[in-house]
Amino acid sequence: MLRSIFPLLLLSLCIFTRVESSGEDGDLNIRAVSQASPFLLALQDTPRAAVELQLKVQKADCYKCFLIVELQESDPLQTDWVTVGDSWLLQLSNEEPLTDQLEEWDLVEEKLYDKKTKLHFLFTTNSTTPVAFDYHVTQLGIVGRWQVVIAGVLLITVYILIVFELMHRTTAALIGAAVTLVVLTILRERPSIATVVTWIDEGTIGLLLGMMIIIGIFSTTGFFEWGAIKCFKATKGKVWRLLIVLCSLTGILSAFLDNVTTIMLVAPVTLRLARVVDLPPIPLILSEVFFSNIGGTGIFNAVFCYFRLE
Repeated sequence: MLRSIFPLLLLSLCIFTRVESSGEDGDLNIRAVSQASPFLLALQDTPRAAVELQLKVQKADCYKCFLIVELQESDPLQTDWVTVGDSWLLQLSNEEPLTDQLEEWDLVEEKLYDKKTKLHFLFTTNSTTPVAFDYHVTQLGIVGRWQVVIAGVLLITVYILIVFELMHRTTAALIGAAVTLVVLTILRERPSIATVVTWIDEGTIGLLLGMMIIIGIFSTTGFFEWGAIKCFKATKGKVWRLLIVLCSLTGILSAFLDNVTTIMLVAPVTLRLARVVDLPPIPLILSEVFFSNIGGTGIFNAVFCYFRLE
């Protein structure tokens, strides 16, 4: 199943992502306006449900200086421009000395626009000195208003596929990633390959891969069987004593190691002990997970490591 669907997923990733830079990250669209020189930013003539404008504006030293941003559309005869919604009045003056001389704004105008309607942003200011700003415009399509709902549906669908084992978890994750890129393309927010790579947490993947290698080596040497025998002798086969020992060991290790690392070390021993004592392993492992989370909050360094890696 995975071998047959993987080429399709790879083809989808190649189609819906670009090798070159997409212009979303790192590229600067810097302009300057003054009282005598306004700036007009024309938008593409495409169907849209919302327009989002992200600004980073240089602050001015004058008193009561503003940057005025208006979203204007053409009338049916395309002879005049009409302001859509309310104008944005962005204050530029520094009321107190600041080390950061840039102010960030996120402006959104939601309205269904006709495909033939022409739109542009008009930037004006009452400052006599030029005001520099960096801008980024995103035009969301008809489904743009439902992007949070779509993201939630995708997340729940992937979890259902994994929890109920309707398909292999790797296949479900790849399908979810491919569909996410397709949706981002429809929303005109298609990321570049470089941006997608930054979404991968190399630290967590390296940690889990290294622990799997170590556990594989320990399994061949009989380390987990030896640990299971020691725990069984120490508790004399008593179930409650066995549970207390395993949970205490998990909590202590979690105070110094990452939670995932601790569970990967303790779980194999628990499985072998459960087989010997003839108990279901799931309640034991769930108890260890709870104690692992509790023990991970015991020391500040362990908590910091956990959040940094996860």
